[in-house]
Amino acid sequence: MENRTEILRKIKPSKIEEAILKIKINRFLGRLNKNLEGTEAILGGSVAKDTHLRGTSDVDIFVLYEKDKDISNKLEKSLKIDAKRLLKSIRPYGGDLLDIGCSFGFLLEVARELGFKVFGADISQDCINYCISKGFIVKSLSDYNDNFFDIITLIGVIDHFSDPIKDFQEIKRVSKPGASIIIRIANMDLFLGRHSTVKPPEHLYYFSSATLKRFLEDNGFQVTNIRRSLTPFTIDEFSFRVFRYLFRISHYDFWFDIQKLISGILKFLKMDKIVILFPDGQIILNARCKK
Repeated sequence: MENRTEILRKIKPSKIEEAILKIKINRFLGRLNKNLEGTEAILGGSVAKDTHLRGTSDVDIFVLYEKDKDISNKLEKSLKIDAKRLLKSIRPYGGDLLDIGCSFGFLLEVARELGFKVFGADISQDCINYCISKGFIVKSLSDYNDNFFDIITLIGVIDHFSDPIKDFQEIKRVSKPGASIIIRIANMDLFLGRHSTVKPPEHLYYFSSATLKRFLEDNGFQVTNIRRSLTPFTIDEFSFRVFRYLFRISHYDFWFDIQKLISGILKFLKMDKIVILFPDGQIILNARCKK
């Protein structure tokens, strides 16, 4: 049996691969930061934590915005609009709602405004502390009582679970009989889903619509609806994502020059704020807890 050192040697990037990746990241960050005003792009995710695997080509870049700046407010507004669209499938509004992986509480805030009594669960102490400072009840899932919640949301969460069967046993424990479950996750049936989400060890489990349905039914939930997720983008945002993808597969910097030119043309024609709905490679699944 191989020991830990031998396994790590096989799956960790070589020194040469690390050096090449570092050069590409620094070149990208330098170019990106030249075009950002009042913000800073930084390296994040598994590469920053040194937990990425050999052959990694998906690198997380985070952009830091100062609090109360206009761009931060726009991001918050966008996340809240998305949360409201997700909650439309629950009628009438009301009841005890738990958002698992609640992050900084955008969905909690929207759900509270709609009339739900809201609770959160997260593993990040920073997120827990922030949500508590905003007046939300947020704690570990294991700290909630049995048969407590009418609605549970899991948005971009279950691919992070280290033991999905065990975690869904906990979800079933805290759910009332017939409780509504809303899940959004990348769909491995789709190209966009496969391309955007395969990122071990950050994402550990992957589902198609069929395998997710079977998994839930095997663990005590009745699936009532599955549909493709559509995300609203402005035309300007959509063009940026297209050219970012072209850069990722080719590593040619000139794609950003072309995108900047197109962005200027869209703004001149006053078309940059037009919103389109585009499939984002994810599925939204509604289910009920069977007890």
